Amino acid sequence: MKKQKKPQANYLLLRGAGKMQHVPSFQQRYGLKAACIAGAGLYKGIGRMLGMKVIEVKGATGLAETDISAKINACIGALKEFEFVFLHLKAPDIFGEDGNFLKKKEIIERFDKELAPLMGQDILLVVTGDHSTPCSLKTHSGDAVPFLMHGNGIRTDFVKEFGERACANGGLGFFCGKDTMNIVTTTLGIQKKTGE
Repeated sequence: MKKQKKPQANYLLLRGAGKMQHVPSFQQRYGLKAACIAGAGLYKGIGRMLGMKVIEVKGATGLAETDISAKINACIGALKEFEFVFLHLKAPDIFGEDGNFLKKKEIIERFDKELAPLMGQDILLVVTGDHSTPCSLKTHSGDAVPFLMHGNGIRTDFVKEFGERACANGGLGFFCGKDTMNIVTTTLGIQKKTGE
């Protein structure tokens, strides 16, 4: 850098730096052979760390122009080999951080339309988020996120919309994110029942 007469770096900033610990694989923990479909590197890295097969999809990015249809098709293909597929869509979070309500609404509506081929599969489909990113705050918040399960044998409630306010009245009530997989595995009938 000095030879090129450019400023020298005097520090290195790492996002989320920490000490690597042993983490059991997703399959060890939940008994499900899992795959990950994502555009952004962070989610692929978490998938790899958890022993998921990371499926590369042409046109899949962490941005608004991501090829949602290609991701959905890859998911349908992966479900022939894997019992659990984590499919990630990053753009709503980005638009929330930008405070761009219309673009966030547009990408969610686009995802909703593209999701149709998965609705016809004999699967448990779970749609949720890892956190809320209100456009009004332009950052993550601790607000509850909506949670939807769709599939054969799923007991319905009276909620007819998918959103924070509507889902607050859902049959599952409020629960912590750490309980998500317990709900999923119980619904799949693979969770060990309490007292057994």
